[in-house]
Amino acid sequence: MIYKLGFSRRAALAVTAAALIVGAPGALAASPPPHYDHVVLAIFENKARSQIIGASSAPYLNNLAAQGANFTQSFALRHPSQPNYLDLFSGSNHGLEGPTGNDCPQTFASGNLGHQLIASGRTFVGYAEDLPSAGSPVCNSGGADGYWRKHAPWTNFSNLHQTTVSRPYSAFPTDFAKLPTVSFVVPNQCNDMHNVPHCSVSTGDTWARHHLEAYAQWAKTHNSLLILTWDEDDGTPTNHIATFFVGARINPGNYSERIDHFTVLRTIEAMYGLPGVGSAANRSPLTDVFAPAPTAAALTLTNTSQTQPRRWRLGGKLATFAAAAKPRVGTTFQFTLNEAATVRFAFAQLLPGRKVNGKCVAQTARNRRSKACTRSVPVGSLSFNARAGPHKLIFQGRLTRTRKLNPGTYTLTITATNAAGQRATKGPLRSFTIVPG
Repeated sequence: MIYKLGFSRRAALAVTAAALIVGAPGALAASPPPHYDHVVLAIFENKARSQIIGASSAPYLNNLAAQGANFTQSFALRHPSQPNYLDLFSGSNHGLEGPTGNDCPQTFASGNLGHQLIASGRTFVGYAEDLPSAGSPVCNSGGADGYWRKHAPWTNFSNLHQTTVSRPYSAFPTDFAKLPTVSFVVPNQCNDMHNVPHCSVSTGDTWARHHLEAYAQWAKTHNSLLILTWDEDDGTPTNHIATFFVGARINPGNYSERIDHFTVLRTIEAMYGLPGVGSAANRSPLTDVFAPAPTAAALTLTNTSQTQPRRWRLGGKLATFAAAAKPRVGTTFQFTLNEAATVRFAFAQLLPGRKVNGKCVAQTARNRRSKACTRSVPVGSLSFNARAGPHKLIFQGRLTRTRKLNPGTYTLTITATNAAGQRATKGPLRSFTIVPG
């Protein structure tokens, strides 16, 4: 293929910032926890599983649980509230339990999920409804139905920069792509179902529908996850609670393995290759709820050329021999994806060379009598996000507004990478030639 090098600014490739879309989960099969882009864990208060699952007062939460992995044997670890939150965040209750278990303030300097994530180059934020300001150390704000620090475990750790990791729920992004790697969300002490009877299960169900539904549906197609759980039941020794996962690569259904707060913590850590902190190290991460990674993107690519018109108007000129046609400006690359992926076009220029020690190298005065060969020299690439389906890329030789391919002969290699990190490659494809404009 031969085409003319063009310099139109309009022809410069526009690289979109669209989020990648993950394919639908496959058949039921155990799979390691995915490396999610975002995980949001929302924690509600003081309800046994039977008060949520199957309850007419929680229609939204039941609908959501049915969309995901619903754990029928999930248990809190102790009473009262605060030690359970600490277990879920740091793998330890730090000696708090019983009548003094909710005492505030507390300060710890030990390991925790937030510190693990940040130390590994990721991000963590805890969003608490009615927290008066970022990093506020208050034990309560807004009265009995407002914010309570006992439900915000990250606030107790001196190895976290509190103005960064502790924020009011009003700061929760509406653009979910801007969320941190992992977020904890705690409603105030009314919306979390704590203060009965005026703050009921129905109150929390309505809050969840208004505040979590948009993220839950977005997560399914954006390699992200929502976890809902309760800190403890209504005070019984059994401590049987509801827990369910909703999002990308989740196999929906009921799961009967026994889990607790340490199990949930260990599973989140495993998503990012982190070791178990505290007693979470004694739990195995969940695997059966996750669908296998999508198959690698299947690519097809065809180079197309300009066709002569088959329908034309009558003219008045006598027949003449046509002058040699100039090459068209630019070309069109076609490819098809079976799922959304990041696509990279890598160009290599074909240049003359000489064989030296089995390698094709640039010609020099010393090797000019060696056997001739053709070198493939990488010269640049384009990267962009693309949805599933067929695509046509119009290309006029510009890699950026300031970089272009020079006249010459080139090959192209296309690589597609899906949300699971799997790759499919086509190429090097047949060569094409650019001539001066």
